[in-house]
Amino acid sequence: LSTLLRNPSQFAIARATAAAELGARLTPASFPSLARALDDAEPLVRAAALESLGPLPPQARWEAAHALLRDPVRVVRAMAAETLAGTPGELIPAGDRADFLKASEEYLAAQRYNADDPGAVVNIGNFHAARGQAAEAEQAYREALALNPDWTPAYVNLADLYRQTGRDGEGVGLLQEGLARQPQAAALHHSLGLALARGKHLPAALASLKKALDLAPEDTRFRYVYAVALHSAGKTREVQAVVKTGLKRTPGDPGLQELAMQLSE
Repeated sequence: LSTLLRNPSQFAIARATAAAELGARLTPASFPSLARALDDAEPLVRAAALESLGPLPPQARWEAAHALLRDPVRVVRAMAAETLAGTPGELIPAGDRADFLKASEEYLAAQRYNADDPGAVVNIGNFHAARGQAAEAEQAYREALALNPDWTPAYVNLADLYRQTGRDGEGVGLLQEGLARQPQAAALHHSLGLALARGKHLPAALASLKKALDLAPEDTRFRYVYAVALHSAGKTREVQAVVKTGLKRTPGDPGLQELAMQLSE
């Protein structure tokens, strides 16, 4: 992927795809290629590289991407603002604040333009949540649910906002409301399992996490979280089975590999 990304003879769409894929495999070895892609001549590649910076901590994201707040292409500036939304105010130098605010408004304006789409309204909520603006984020998520009461990401993100603001009990109720409408939504079962685990309701949490994995067996994050929860419950044999099956499906998954090593010690 790094080699493809660095090859200027490849089409922009191919290099952008490589940049996007690197985001799921970001390591100290692959990051330099992604950093160079932020200066690529093609806006499509710069945008894809921005989206791949999510795994980095806020300060590292800022250092890598803040120059793109002044990119000549508006969509790239807007995506830079989205990428940097979680940057604490004290990390934003005074000389960059105006650029950040302008790019942020460009991002929000683009989402508002599509405000009849619940996905765009959830994006607005996510931006406000990253900025620590809980009231504005909750309002956006509620608006998304009003547009489409079956829109799973609105439930998941609003429940996570409740977690961040110490309202996990409300989050459990919200997710149960969502599951009453979408009983086969793996993401809702997974989020409910996490909320129940935080509330120390481990048997119910395990049931929800298992249901999520049953519905989406290819999701390595669901599998990893379920395995960790089983491990916490002392269910060693079940953990081994879940990890073994996962490594057959995705042999290179680092989380499952680490769990397998721990279980073999």
